[in-house]
Amino acid sequence: MRKDTHQILVIGVLLLSFLAGSCKKDNRKDPPKLVSYKIRLITGSNTYINYFYNDAGLLSVVDGVDRAKGITANITYDLDRVVIDYRNRTANEVWLIKMRIDPETGYILEYDDGLYIASFKYDSLIFEDGVKRLVSSHYSGGRYEGDSLFFQTVYDTDGTLLSCSHRGEVREFEYFKDVEYESIINTNFPEAALGRFERIIGYLPYTFGPPQKYLVKRQRTPGSFDFRYSYVKDEFGRVKQMVLNGAAVTFNYLEE
Repeated sequence: MRKDTHQILVIGVLLLSFLAGSCKKDNRKDPPKLVSYKIRLITGSNTYINYFYNDAGLLSVVDGVDRAKGITANITYDLDRVVIDYRNRTANEVWLIKMRIDPETGYILEYDDGLYIASFKYDSLIFEDGVKRLVSSHYSGGRYEGDSLFFQTVYDTDGTLLSCSHRGEVREFEYFKDVEYESIINTNFPEAALGRFERIIGYLPYTFGPPQKYLVKRQRTPGSFDFRYSYVKDEFGRVKQMVLNGAAVTFNYLEE
């Protein structure tokens, strides 16, 4: 796996703002509020990404330079659907990403970007709090139909992901467990479960399971890669900077 896919791997889970819909309807049920703050800007090596929100407070546009690629993504919401019009200007690529959502939990049930369709399964039977976690996913259509995508998940008793297999590659996680967060930015779930477009999907109000409570200290695949993380926090206790194997990424937030 390329190192650049981990530039933002972990500083909290799927920065999940509130979600209603830019195409909001009277009978719509808003999903749970999963985060307490929103990202405004990410800067790093060859990276300068802006995040914009609509009048309802929902992430609507992501635009800038992502690891030297010029990108724009326009996001729309309607009932149990999210659509992302993603354009990589540098490579002249266009992707129309569609996601089906469970409106009760805010969890992503199906992902379709035209190349493949992935379906996700959640379970609450093995966790003390009874809250569902992502336990497996597979390609239910498209190029890789029938293959497993995310499986062999191992969680500890409080529901923190310890290891998983992503398309046959084992990933192991360690955490800073000295501080527990109510909600943090952490994209290890979208990156591990999908491996694509994580800087956009990771900041949507919909997610692959509940936010994790701890910052990731280390992610590794034995015999392949070993990523180590450290963090600098701002005066409010939010992650201001993440350092991954010496490379820093800085985060700026919208002030409430």
